Amino acid sequence: MEKIGILKYPGASGDHDLYWAVRNCCGQKAAFLESGNWNPDEISALLIPGGLFVSGYSDVKDNHLVAHVIRNHKPVLAIAEGYYFIKASQGLTADLIPREDVKKVTTGGAIITDNSNFWLTRYEEDEAVTWPESYRFHSFSRDDTIHSIVVSKADERVLGIGLKKYPVAALLLHPERAVDEVIGDTSGTKLFNVLRTDQ
Repeated sequence: MEKIGILKYPGASGDHDLYWAVRNCCGQKAAFLESGNWNPDEISALLIPGGLFVSGYSDVKDNHLVAHVIRNHKPVLAIAEGYYFIKASQGLTADLIPREDVKKVTTGGAIITDNSNFWLTRYEEDEAVTWPESYRFHSFSRDDTIHSIVVSKADERVLGIGLKKYPVAALLLHPERAVDEVIGDTSGTKLFNVLRTDQ
């Protein structure tokens, strides 16, 4: 990959975690993209962090840019609320289903159900993953334009989805927080390794 872009938008969190994941796993820097002011033709992949998403924001400033990236079959990965940028740009109906107890923080326990998605090609089908899980939402609703790729081992909640025919994925798990031995978890490294330039 030549230039990996990380979208920055008001309220976003995790953008620097994504930057570290790229640097730590791929040995290369990423470029921060200011919302509404970036060129989709200048990046080879797009990473969208989660955050305190403002309803309608992506429709105004980034909808057409994200759509351009996806239309050109460039890899796109969204974490938690970052999914709304993909949803808005593609007209999807799948949504994030709120957890009943939003104060309860859980550790992500899930299995890969489809490793054909670009982001999951380094994992075995039905491989267990232990990435941290978002506490704000607990599942994706269904949409006929997507296929589920990561499912909770405990209760079959859909924690990750992939867009059919495109190298696009959205996760409620946080692989960017599991890429360094310092924090005792490197289970997310295989996901980001697909972006390596020395393959």
